[in-house]
Parts: sequence; structure tokens; C-alpha cells
Amino acid sequence: MKHLLTLAFLTLALTGIAQETSVLEQNGISISYTLTKLSAGEKKDTYLLNVKAMNKNTFDMFYQGPKNGVNPFLCEITIRKIDTYVYMTAPQSKLATLEGKLHYLRANDVLTAEKEFKVASNEKPIITAKLFGPLRPISDFY
Repeated sequence: MKHLLTLAFLTLALTGIAQETSVLEQNGISISYTLTKLSAGEKKDTYLLNVKAMNKNTFDMFYQGPKNGVNPFLCEITIRKIDTYVYMTAPQSKLATLEGKLHYLRANDVLTAEKEFKVASNEKPIITAKLFGPLRPISDFY
């Protein structure tokens, strides 16, 4: 039993413990991530980034997609040291305005995305996030 606990501890120490970190809170929308170190190389370390966008409101939130329908992103997550991005898109609704289709995030719903990447050894990645536009209740679009 003692050997099993030691092995489990060493595995966690080598791979790192994935802890959820909040990077953005706006209008009841929360963007957070967990970063797990998968391997340590001589020159590069490999990480797995799991991103979560959650609508903490008790009502659905909507955002305006672009008129041309290209890149209707909810948010952009940036891995700064290597200038890599993760984009999240909420489902498209059947509703539209003159500017384009509306996308929505249901009440208490969660969107997820993940990306595996490498950074220079012993360098901790810096993760930031931004929303592309405001998320609002449907009544704001009437």
C-alpha cells in the first residue's frame, strides 16, 4: 500500500496537478482553464490546456455573430509564450438581426475546448482570454 501511494504521488508530481484557474468573469459568463503538464523534455515541455466557458446566469445569453457568418467566436484564449490561440464558438440560434445570426449559451451550460502544445522547458505558459463581443439576454435584441 505504501508503494502504491508513493507511486501515485510521484505520478502527480511529474505530470503536475491540474487546477482550474479563472481568467475572465463578465456578465455572468466565466472562462476558466486547467493546465496539465503531460511530459518534460530536454528542450520542450508538453502541456494540455482544457478551457471551459460557463453561463452562470439563470437565463440564456446571446451574442451577435458576424454578418458574413465567418468566425462567429464567443472568445479567444491566448497562450502567450508561443502565440497560440484556442477559439470557442457557441451554438447558432435560429434568431437573426440585420447584423447576422445570434449565438447562444444556455443557462448553466458549459462549452469546452482543449489544445495540446509545447513550450520551452521549465517555462510556465501564461493563459489569457477575451470575449469578442458582449453577451446579453435575448430581450436586449428586441
